[in-house]
Amino acid sequence: MKDLKTGEPFTYEEMREAFRTSLLESLQRLRLDRVDVLLVHHLTKLSGDPYHNQGYVGPNFDYLKMAYDVIDELIDEGLVTYKGFTSHWPDATREALTHPGLEGRTDVVVIKCMVTRKFFQGQEPEVWEREVFPVLKEQDVGVVQMKVLIGPHYTLEEKLKILKEDPPAFARIKPYLDAGDTLPQALIRWSLAQETVHTRIINMPCVWMAEEDLVPARPNNLNTVNADPQQK
Repeated sequence: MKDLKTGEPFTYEEMREAFRTSLLESLQRLRLDRVDVLLVHHLTKLSGDPYHNQGYVGPNFDYLKMAYDVIDELIDEGLVTYKGFTSHWPDATREALTHPGLEGRTDVVVIKCMVTRKFFQGQEPEVWEREVFPVLKEQDVGVVQMKVLIGPHYTLEEKLKILKEDPPAFARIKPYLDAGDTLPQALIRWSLAQETVHTRIINMPCVWMAEEDLVPARPNNLNTVNADPQQK
């Protein structure tokens, strides 16, 4: 929405100009001719929080349809290849895929399907699996999972505390921990077991973390790294 206080939306022409100007400026800075994926961020229904309403889909998903129409013009011009959205909410994600006029129009989604519900806007992963994953498979949508390691603002001790306060979540990763995985490795291994997810966003700000996080993806799960940064 253009004005979060009054709820005034962009007109089609305003949205078209805003998208185009922003994209062209970004392409110039990036020294690119096009982007592979353009996402409408933080898709949400109307709430009492103005921050979240920045991604408000409209009373009948009208704003999302308008945004997709604008992006389709950019695709036709060769500036964008695929389009989609990011979302923290299973219901908004499912409806954005199935609402009349939106079926089959989404190429890629970035979803907050986490191992725990005890985190900012967290939902039980079973809700995603039951209500959203079948639609994503049916429509052949590319799926990116965010917040795999819960969040960058918590220590491992704080993350473990969050998980232990959510017994179903801790039960999901306990077999991996019992097998000798570190907490990040266990979270990544749980994510890799979600067949509907095609790729993951994982924060790896230094080499030793990257080495630790790559263990679950290595052939034969070969663990050749000491994950203690004090010994690097």
